Amino acid sequence: QFSEQQVGVFGRTVLGPVTLDGEAGYRRYGTRFYGIATDQSGERLNSDPARQAFNDIYFTGELTSNTDAQSTDAFSYSLKADAYGYSNSFDTRESSFALSGYVNKQVNVFNIGLNVSGDFTSVRDASYNLANHIARANPYIRFQGENYTVTLGGNLVAEFGDSSRTNIFPSAEIDFSLVPKYAHLFGGITGDVNKTSYRDLSRENPWLTALSDTSGIRNSVDRMYIYGGIKGNVGATFGYKVRAFYRRVEGLPFYAVSPSAPYAFNLIYEDADNASTIVGLEGEVNVRVSEVVTIGGKLNFNEFDLQQQEAAWYLPKMRLAANARFNISDKVYIDGELLFQGQTYGLIRDPNIDLSGYAFTELSEAGQRRVTIPAFADLSAGAEYRATDRIGIYVRLNNMLGTQYERYLFYPRLGLNVIGGVNFSF
Repeated sequence: QFSEQQVGVFGRTVLGPVTLDGEAGYRRYGTRFYGIATDQSGERLNSDPARQAFNDIYFTGELTSNTDAQSTDAFSYSLKADAYGYSNSFDTRESSFALSGYVNKQVNVFNIGLNVSGDFTSVRDASYNLANHIARANPYIRFQGENYTVTLGGNLVAEFGDSSRTNIFPSAEIDFSLVPKYAHLFGGITGDVNKTSYRDLSRENPWLTALSDTSGIRNSVDRMYIYGGIKGNVGATFGYKVRAFYRRVEGLPFYAVSPSAPYAFNLIYEDADNASTIVGLEGEVNVRVSEVVTIGGKLNFNEFDLQQQEAAWYLPKMRLAANARFNISDKVYIDGELLFQGQTYGLIRDPNIDLSGYAFTELSEAGQRRVTIPAFADLSAGAEYRATDRIGIYVRLNNMLGTQYERYLFYPRLGLNVIGGVNFSF
């Protein structure tokens, strides 16, 4: 059983030299710890699945200058505020307030600027409390020629709160117009601290245990992030981007089935002192075949070289997401989506759990097993009929292939399911 509700208000106004944007809202997602796990005798280890619900109250607002793009001495700036309060049914609470902004001054072919931000986040549950604050400053200078743009700068990142750490990373980027409008070569090098938040983690995996029962919240650090590729457009009908990257990361977070509750997940981390390596390739295309048909897709390949963990738990080496939209008429729209995810692995640390039906490998640490989660494909499609300018009727078919698959161990996804409803706009 699951449910989802959302309500929000948003607006924008242009006030001469500046534009104001704002949004405030509330989201709720309810589910159960329905994980189906049994012991070696066949007894179910989760006979009464507990209810879980996440409540998210959020606000964002931004003030941005309106700058003449043709000006050779333009001064631009922005100020943005974000805040949220997030909680679940088991006394886990996270609150965050962030301020960010930039200033940029253009002088002929040069741009001199500064990006700054401060993120103040606190998370706690019944017996866990953490202040996880991050401040950043990114000064830069940009040189812009007829067919190239070069940006040089640095990224100063300070973590403070219950623990403190300061890092300085290089920041450099180049964009070269190989064939104007059709092909741009780009590349760069940088580094950063990646904030780990309970809000992001539970949106990805809503079956986390209490933070006091796990390794808590830790930020990961990109010690080095090198990337490069090619992007461009062929007229107004075909756009593409191909990017390769090399990352050296410390303290990557992963999920593992909890030994004390095999229907829930702990957080575990990769080595925080020695960087792991991720090498990846990304490709993206968007094609407008005609006024009626639009097609897009994104393909990712990742190769992990970890220092401590036996595998990049629940992270696939390959992932494909494709979509298509058909404007049959002014009143009828059809769209489709395909998601393919390659094989992943899950970690089991309780030798009592029955893994009949799963392929697994015994690990060197006694009682631990690496479980193979097969690849899967999920195809969905929907249609909408605009009865009037304000009222639309829609229907959506999810998992049309009826695939039985798991994204996380012991949590089978819904088979074929149908959703319908009415849209009203004003």
